[in-house]
Amino acid sequence: MIEILTRKHPWAGFTLADTMSSVVRGERHPIPPNCPPEFVIILNHCWNFQPSQRMEFTEIYSLLE
Repeated sequence: MIEILTRKHPWAGFTLADTMSSVVRGERHPIPPNCPPEFVIILNHCWNFQPSQRMEFTEIYSLLE
């Protein structure tokens, strides 16, 4: 989703190892200021470190519907 919002490749310039380390440390891409509020909610939930706390697809669908 971040690719759609920024029109850029995520983690450009990072090696795979650097990308993995960053994600494990909890680093995330900044959310663009013009991002719709529904997308902010989705991104924050989908990026949750605990998989059980991430949104189900049906929840994402209902927010975008």
